[in-house]
This record gives sequence, C-alpha cells and structure tokens, in this order.
Amino acid sequence: MVNQYGYGHTQGPQLFDTAGGYAAQAPGGQAQPVLQPPVHPSVAAHTEAQYPTSYGTPPPAWGTGTPPPMAPPTSMHGQQPAQYSAYPDHLAQATPPPPSGHFQGAVPNLNGWNDIPSHLISGARGKSRPGSGAATPAPAGLAIDPEEALKGIESPAGFIVAGLSTILDTVKSSADPSQQRMVDDTEKRLDNLFERLASEKVDRVVLAKLVTLVRSLNARDFGTSNAVAQDLMTTSFDVEGKWVVGLKRLAELYQRI
Repeated sequence: MVNQYGYGHTQGPQLFDTAGGYAAQAPGGQAQPVLQPPVHPSVAAHTEAQYPTSYGTPPPAWGTGTPPPMAPPTSMHGQQPAQYSAYPDHLAQATPPPPSGHFQGAVPNLNGWNDIPSHLISGARGKSRPGSGAATPAPAGLAIDPEEALKGIESPAGFIVAGLSTILDTVKSSADPSQQRMVDDTEKRLDNLFERLASEKVDRVVLAKLVTLVRSLNARDFGTSNAVAQDLMTTSFDVEGKWVVGLKRLAELYQRI
C-alpha cells in the first residue's frame, strides 16, 4: 500500500483497545500493549468481594427463609449470663407445715369447761410403755387424814350433798346467761356424784376430801378448795372422772361470784 508520500508499508494486524478504539500499531507490525489505569485498593477489594475469583461453597443467601445464625450470649468481664427459670427459687421453697393444736380460746380462771384436764393428758403420756424405761412418778396426793376430816360428821354423804347443792343453787342464781350451758352440764355431773354417794360407792378417802372441800367453800377458803379439787382430778379421775370435772368447775364458778 502506498501512502501520500509515496512510500509503501505493510499494514500489520490492529489490536482492539478495551477502553474503546484500536491500539497503535508498533513499527514492524507489532502492536504496543495497552496500559490500564491504576485501580484503587478499596475498589479492588470491593470488586473481589462481589465477584470472587476462587470457587467454593457460596454463602447462604439471606431473606430466602433461612434464619441467620444466632451468636451465643456474652456477658461483661467473662461472667456467665444469668439463667432465668419459670419457677424462681424463692417460690420453690418448702411451705411450712400448718400449725398444730386446738383452736379453743383461753377462758380466764377456767381451763375450757368441756376439756380433759391437761395434767391428766400429760400424766397419760408419761406412763411407761413396754420397753420404754422407767415410768414418770405420779404426783403425791393431798395429805388429808380421813379420821380427822370425818370426825363429828354422822353422815358424810348427806353433809356433802347438802353442802354442794347449796353452792350449786348460788351459782345458778348468779350465773350469766351465756354460762347456762356450762351450769347445766355441771349439775348433771354432780347428780352422778350424788348417785354414787347414795349407793355408797365412793371411797372413804375420797369422802374425806369432799368434806374438806365443802367446808373450805363455805368458809370461802378458795386456796384449800382449789387444792382439794386439783388433788381429786389427779388421784381419782380414773374412777370418779365423770363428776370430778363438774366438781372442779363448780368450785371455780363459785369463786367468781
């Protein structure tokens, strides 16, 4: 091919420039290499992250139904995270047992008019059982000499019935209406004593104690009367328990008049 100056030359192959155009042809038909502009490192890293050059397992795509992995809980200063429970420890504590015993309120100067005396219950608990060791000794009875107590009394039974009936009438006439049930029960128990006296079933020692009690009540010597009533509750309750409770209650009611 002849140019405008009359010189001929051989046209070599043209190289396409990726930037848009053809690369300049070097002398002798050799094309000069095209120089690419420098790429900033951050741009290169971003491009490589979006279009990795190595092949492997692609990361899971978010938003397609697969939840992202949950990171384990962390705490400050390397401590374990607090554990929470549906049943707190303070609610899991054992409930104290319900209180035991009876719920009858205390009566001033009276031990519950229809209760078994506490000293008799404790005395029954103190009795020995087979193989349980020595028994608890029973309390000593009140020292009353029957001969001295019954001296000059022709009919101890009649003296006792007359004296207790008079005291009972005094209690009935001055009793509060709220005590009527107690008074009626006391009278029934004394009727049992009167029946046993009429049938001569009461021991002579018990007769002496009853005479002493009637005398002390007539003299309003309540220290002696209470001591005798307590002694009868302790020593004669097993045999005479039905009327002994009423006798002790009568002495207490008469003392409150």
